[in-house]
Amino acid sequence: MRDSRTFQVEGKTLRIPTTRTTPTRANAEEALRILAPGERVLFVVDDITPSLRRAATMDDRIVVISPAVALWEGRTMGLDDEEEPRPSRTSGRRPYARFAVARALLAVDDHATQQQLVESAGISQGRVSEALASPLFKGVVERTWGKIQVADRRELFDRAVTEYPGPGGVATYWWHGKGVLEQADAVATVDETALVSGDAAADRIRAWRTPERAVVYTRGQPNLRNLGFALADSSDYTLMLVHAEDRTIWSTAHAWKVPRTADPMIASFDVLRTGTLGDQGEAVDRIRDYVVGRTQ
Repeated sequence: MRDSRTFQVEGKTLRIPTTRTTPTRANAEEALRILAPGERVLFVVDDITPSLRRAATMDDRIVVISPAVALWEGRTMGLDDEEEPRPSRTSGRRPYARFAVARALLAVDDHATQQQLVESAGISQGRVSEALASPLFKGVVERTWGKIQVADRRELFDRAVTEYPGPGGVATYWWHGKGVLEQADAVATVDETALVSGDAAADRIRAWRTPERAVVYTRGQPNLRNLGFALADSSDYTLMLVHAEDRTIWSTAHAWKVPRTADPMIASFDVLRTGTLGDQGEAVDRIRDYVVGRTQ
């Protein structure tokens, strides 16, 4: 041990940062900036948040230890020699409202009123108040004089993407030989309710990688066979058509004002769940930079 916060394990130097009990992704990035070559940062936590888990998976300089699990060199290891515990499934309605409020807040450049969130999230005022009291916003939102402001846009983005339970509803899978962007545009042309998401939306929001698959949300009944699509399955497809249970997706898309396109957080969620090439995390990082940079 070099000092009270720096020691060595298996020849690797680990540094324990000074931070709060539940570190955010921003805390991790700040700690990484001051590391010397060859050093790693160690977080000892009670629970591993999705954003911290993702940061550790993408950068092996981040080491995380909780009572049951350690994240080391991009690997997850159970400390009790048992399978890593998985979150229990809960019954009842999915918490779509709270995630809609998060996405609506990130669409605002400065303070938001509760009425603005009602309109942008497409939910009632009571549900906005209930959502803001949930753990999703703990430590990242400030409320003063009837106005709400995001104190940590990067962390709220990560929570809105990694903790989102998915849109629900029914998904069908399709294949077409044309380019992914052309496929998504074709569906949007014949279905006025269509919202483009996934790689196709990412290309509109912050183009970076070659689109691999498209996701399109719809409330209509477009005939994809008439557009030249063939029915496929979840293992091999170029376009996923989703009749979503989460209707707030359309409200928050409108708040972000990119025509016929899902908001950046929904698009990022779909990029991560449909990508297979290994660079989807970097694509989401660039979307996050766009969302965070709007207020800088």
